[in-house]
Amino acid sequence: MARQATGIDMDGIALQVLDFATAYEEIWGSDPSKDPDDVAELVEIYDSFNYFIEPVGRFYLFLGFTFEGADDVIAMSDVTFQIDDFPTGIPSIEASRYFSPSQDAKATIVLEEGIPSVNVGVFKGLVTQSYINKVVEGGDGIVTLNGGGEFDINIADENINSLMSIVAVSFANGEPLEYSERYITCIDDEDGKWQSLGDSEFTTDIMEGVFGLTPTRSIVEVQQNIEKPRIYRAVNSYDGRFPYNDPDEYDTEFNHYLVFDASDPECVILEMADLGIDWNGAAFIGGSLAAYNIQNGSSMNDVKASGFGGTLADGAITFPTNSLFIYSDKWEQFGATKSSLYYGNISGKFSLKIPQTSGIEDLVNDSEMSSPVFYNMQGIRITNPTSGSVVIKTDGGKVEKVLIR
Repeated sequence: MARQATGIDMDGIALQVLDFATAYEEIWGSDPSKDPDDVAELVEIYDSFNYFIEPVGRFYLFLGFTFEGADDVIAMSDVTFQIDDFPTGIPSIEASRYFSPSQDAKATIVLEEGIPSVNVGVFKGLVTQSYINKVVEGGDGIVTLNGGGEFDINIADENINSLMSIVAVSFANGEPLEYSERYITCIDDEDGKWQSLGDSEFTTDIMEGVFGLTPTRSIVEVQQNIEKPRIYRAVNSYDGRFPYNDPDEYDTEFNHYLVFDASDPECVILEMADLGIDWNGAAFIGGSLAAYNIQNGSSMNDVKASGFGGTLADGAITFPTNSLFIYSDKWEQFGATKSSLYYGNISGKFSLKIPQTSGIEDLVNDSEMSSPVFYNMQGIRITNPTSGSVVIKTDGGKVEKVLIR
């Protein structure tokens, strides 16, 4: 791509554009101090950044900008443009966002005319570049569909109630073109595994802040895992009680859960979950940045050091400001950047109060502690028990219920 005018003048000097390989050859190739072999090698590298994908009529160019008569490049940019009336190459994924374990879950991939095949994979959590790379490479767990079509969604038992993602990458002439994503959740109420602790106050700010909305306060049911009593879940936090929802903008077929893992009360994890909201076809995924970092390989020690974990203290789960995230698969509809995570809990007011119960079966044995540790009757650690309250005291392996005077 030879030098050509951009139509822009800066201080009366015409701004020109050319592909960077040509720019390097033209400007630095004539420099006698440069080794011609080195110049030729770099020109070849930069030229490889310029290519055309015929099935979708799309150009990819690495450009350089310079002034008329100048012997230097002032800026570089990679650009993409597509010829009208060619297919985009973006595969369409048709699948229910929510389904039960008893349902025969399937997805259908629809390809535009002229796009011969697509690779598809199903993963746990948000889509990452590593997931896309796995789909491109193919292999175990990746399905290839010639011409698109239907495939079965198989969810392992351990991934029930976990956020899952379908990733599809289209191919032409053996080269990957475009990808798309779809989020799904196999929802099971798991009767017998959870006990209701009753209704409690919940102040949410997962998605409110990014839209400039006031954090909402509502009363939700809180449940506790029977086998792992330090795991709690809030039921249907973003249904009709969410004041920014219209009646048809949230799912009513399934219960939707926000799960809090408080195994370490000083580093609570809010698991990633579809909030059950449908604003003009857009899904919204929320969770803690701690959960996101764990998905991407961080250890619990790293997560704790990052400060993104929440705290369970004095009967409430709270999180630091900007330690949650919100994601949508259709951010572009709201003027936001595609595939971006935005901070949640911008206000710092996110709080779930844990209802009190009479049992002490949740108590963590602090026999190794050298000084007394106090818990409320829910088994939640408290730092300063108030006068007149009944608490559980552990001291050197001895556990007793005491009245604070």
